[in-house]
Amino acid sequence: MKVLVWNCRGVGGPLTIPQLKKMVHLHFPSVGFLDETKNQKSVIEKVQKKIKFDNCWVINPSGKAGRLAMMWKEEVEVMSMDQGTFFIGMKLRDRETDCEWWLVGVYASTDENIRKEQWKTSGEEKWGGRRRHESSFKEFNRFIKENELIDLGFEGKPWTWCNQ
Repeated sequence: MKVLVWNCRGVGGPLTIPQLKKMVHLHFPSVGFLDETKNQKSVIEKVQKKIKFDNCWVINPSGKAGRLAMMWKEEVEVMSMDQGTFFIGMKLRDRETDCEWWLVGVYASTDENIRKEQWKTSGEEKWGGRRRHESSFKEFNRFIKENELIDLGFEGKPWTWCNQ
């Protein structure tokens, strides 16, 4: 099963839909997670249809800030869904491997105090950008460990802040 994860920084931009279509055409993902959509459910549902996903789950933005969308194809067996202010989680059954697993998409706040609260339920791997004290990753690392999450890796540019 392939998953497309994208911090789109506003799904309404003129390049977003053509780029999403291209990524879906090239990689054939079964699930797509869009972070920082900055749009209401009605807009996301139009995008969902344009990029040929059958279903979607949306957390609406507060004003123009952030928010999330999880989209999936009909062949994806969704066991359950969960959401919070900053995340969408899907428990999936991968028919190819006959395994059940959780896909959790998170929108982490840039405000350190809010982010600390988000991870309470830890970047040794951080490259580039502003350096942060190791203690700022404590809550995130604890969140990862407690929820038994793993890093699936990525393709493309490693930083969202360096590619315009």
